[in-house]
Amino acid sequence: MAPSRLEVIPGDPATTGTASVMDSAGKQVAGGALAPVGGGALGVDLPSLGTGVYLVSWSAGPDSGAFAFDVTGGAASPATVVQPKPDTPLGSLRDNLVEWVPIIAIMIFVGSLVLRFLVSAPISRRLGDPALAERTDRWLVRLAAVAIAVFVPTTLAELAFDDGQFDFGSIWPSLGADASGHLVGARLALTALAALCLIPLAFVRARPSVRTWLMGAGLLCGLGELAGREIPTSSGDDWPRTIFNTVLYVFHLWGGGVWIGGLAGLLILALGAVPAQVRRGFWPSAIRRFSTSAMSAVGVLVLSGLWLYWVHIDGVQQLVTTLYGRTLLVKLIVVAALVLLGGANQFWLMPRIDAQHAAGDHRGLRDTLVRHFRTTIAVEVILGLLVLFIAPLLGGSARNQAFQASPEVFAQTAQAGGSTVELIPSALQPGLLDYRIKVDGGPSPKQVTVSFASSKLGVAAQQVTAVATGGDNYRVSGYYTPVVGDWQVGVQVDNAAPATFDLPIAAKPPTKLPKAPTPQVRWTTWLYGIGWTLLVAAALFSSFRVSRRLTDQRTRSAPPAVEPEPDLVDA
Repeated sequence: MAPSRLEVIPGDPATTGTASVMDSAGKQVAGGALAPVGGGALGVDLPSLGTGVYLVSWSAGPDSGAFAFDVTGGAASPATVVQPKPDTPLGSLRDNLVEWVPIIAIMIFVGSLVLRFLVSAPISRRLGDPALAERTDRWLVRLAAVAIAVFVPTTLAELAFDDGQFDFGSIWPSLGADASGHLVGARLALTALAALCLIPLAFVRARPSVRTWLMGAGLLCGLGELAGREIPTSSGDDWPRTIFNTVLYVFHLWGGGVWIGGLAGLLILALGAVPAQVRRGFWPSAIRRFSTSAMSAVGVLVLSGLWLYWVHIDGVQQLVTTLYGRTLLVKLIVVAALVLLGGANQFWLMPRIDAQHAAGDHRGLRDTLVRHFRTTIAVEVILGLLVLFIAPLLGGSARNQAFQASPEVFAQTAQAGGSTVELIPSALQPGLLDYRIKVDGGPSPKQVTVSFASSKLGVAAQQVTAVATGGDNYRVSGYYTPVVGDWQVGVQVDNAAPATFDLPIAAKPPTKLPKAPTPQVRWTTWLYGIGWTLLVAAALFSSFRVSRRLTDQRTRSAPPAVEPEPDLVDA
């Protein structure tokens, strides 16, 4: 209920005075001369006041002061004002598709060419079959050409897309605007060069050496385009860390291209690129070679992903309490499914194929390739595309989202004598606020006193003793900054000179919030990194050894094949 009269009792007897009542916006809504009302008190009648917080400034004789009160709409106790959690919704499907299509295209472009140099071309040379090399190259070149043909216009569309609209006229001016624009221009140049290398090659026959050089040049351009996405335009103060971050981010993209893009290329080869008469010699080696490169790429993704996890997420709690963390969790689940399928290939499919090939079980080999291999690769491609669909949703970081939703976002630090004082208000809006105080350094304080004043609003300093909450932590709660404006807060530790802070109180919560502090790299960080690197390397090495051992066991235990050798026309 709103009060109908304002009364104050000055320390020294007085018969007159003045009072001013302001609402939370700093507008004077009541006030006037104070008159005696009995018992040494002075008072003034108030008009009807609406719901809200009000600040009273008064003076009577030599005394003056200020206090605030809250007019609520019900009988409930007033609630402490806190900073609302930032609104971080997922982007729209349209926004995500604009980013999704180009990254899929460049990943497939890179992965198909890597597959050529690491898998199909070496096997063709080992088999001594130039016709096989030309045929597999033609299929992979056509896949890469389609990918780069899709990539060029969709990348331009991505650059032109802003705030839900396409503005293609803004692309050219932005390329020369700053270092970031120059880097985008370099990426576009690499893209154009890759298209010039691969698209004509998809329509004309070329000598093997020319084909190799053009595919190699296209691959380098594709790798350069992916790297250009992560190259910073300024190093900041910590350039060694900037370089380290950039290298890991680039390898993360390259690893994804080798793995997910290579799966798409492998699926294309499995659909008919390999002639029937050489499939028995091609596929066992091809699957083994691709598995080795894919598992190596997974190792790179795991190590770079662990670093990215540490940079963006502070603990498992943020993995489930922030939008970034929950989105990453979905991505990790899909990646885990991909890894499990890769493990099934490594420990079940490949040993089975190798054993059937060694035993001459060509019918079993054909059935395994047709019934299991194609299906597995197709499922892995779908899951890989899903991973790339989720990746653009990972904007910001869990550390920022958690930090900006907590009062620590408003923390300020200052010195009070030999102690470091940190002031943490629960919000920067008018109302009932909590002011948490942390004192570090020096002896444990006996008393912490906090003063609140506003020179612009004409509010004299109000002093209050903070309540100890344990561990050199203190707290003050009340209506001490109830009006919009600039406030000065002083925190005095015992008899030392006070630490001073400025609190800008606004009608609405701030929208531009500081980012979370960058996690510091310590010697333990390097120790954990070395440990994880050794663990991943040991896991990869063990997986290869176990797969080979399973192959040997299957080969020794497999009975000799007795059926005729049909051509694997359906494989």
